[in-house]
Amino acid sequence: MRFEQRLRDGIHSGVIILAFRRWKRSQVVPGHRYRTGIDMVEVESVDVVEPSSVDVAQAREAGYESVGELLADL
Repeated sequence: MRFEQRLRDGIHSGVIILAFRRWKRSQVVPGHRYRTGIDMVEVESVDVVEPSSVDVAQAREAGYESVGELLADL
């Protein structure tokens, strides 16, 4: 899975534990491991979420300061 450098650093340190992606179809499979560039991540689950259901805590777990910043990045 591709992550920008600042997100890879957060994944590596354990600060980032959640990722949001906008895909037409899922590109990952729960239980599989993927390279991030410097680490391996294991996907625990894949869920379809509505942008309006994302909260600040989830945005921060994904490495963003606000929901607006996360949604703008998608």
